[in-house]
Amino acid sequence: MTRVFSAALAGVLTAGLAGAMSFGAAGPASAASERFARLGDWVVFAVFRDGEFRACRARLRSRTAGALIFSYNGRIWRVGVPGTGSRTKVAGDLFVDDFSQFADFAGSRDGKRAATRVDDAFIDEVRAGRVFGVRLGGRERRWSLNGSAAALSAAEDCVAQNGGPARRPKLKRFEMPNARTAAPEPRAEPPVMRNAARSGAGCPAPGAMPSPSSDVRRQVRFTNRADQAVNIYWLDSGGTPVEFAALMPGETTTLDSFSGHRWIARDFQGRCHGGVMTVDDGGNRFTIR
Repeated sequence: MTRVFSAALAGVLTAGLAGAMSFGAAGPASAASERFARLGDWVVFAVFRDGEFRACRARLRSRTAGALIFSYNGRIWRVGVPGTGSRTKVAGDLFVDDFSQFADFAGSRDGKRAATRVDDAFIDEVRAGRVFGVRLGGRERRWSLNGSAAALSAAEDCVAQNGGPARRPKLKRFEMPNARTAAPEPRAEPPVMRNAARSGAGCPAPGAMPSPSSDVRRQVRFTNRADQAVNIYWLDSGGTPVEFAALMPGETTTLDSFSGHRWIARDFQGRCHGGVMTVDDGGNRFTIR
């Protein structure tokens, strides 16, 4: 991973870490970030200052709304959004679908970012929600929460490892680990992997359904028609679930795979929907119910 240093970055970092770091902290050139994982449109990265780990962030960019950032230091969650130009406190509203709450936002030094603290109950709304929004400075911004549950779990995973490397594949075209060469996941998995490996109703026993070796590239499409969110897992060469995507009800995703590889869709109660889905030489479109 590459650690990037810049004075501009430091100004942004202070906005999302109010309390953990004060806005007036000195030494902006000492701030740095490292990418931890990419999950669909979300990027999770670790924040360091003076060489010490401070927090992890899940970031979602939108061309129209700007960057949405959830920051977590192991104790406190904060939400960072585009600012109003003010460096002082600004009153606003946060909302997830039909749920909303008042919030006081603190502006960054340049006024380009604003951040506020939220509790665990609000984060649970974000995990299960479809749309996140903020009303601030007379403007309303909205972001799709597709993949938010996986991204926030990855941020918690990042904190548990003090910003260390993630054991997840990168979602690049035709770069999914090939079961012929990929080793099973290490036994000392981070928390998200341990949760994924638990076998619930309709799920295969751990290690029972490994993906076979294959060089035949295929694409696979998953559509969630269930009435709840699910995570999509690839079963690696050891049969260990590796998370690739999160789908809210009605959402669809297309992933790169190999012929013969196996996938499961698992909800947050640990139940698998549709059993084991195997990629073949056909259309490879799976509907999750």
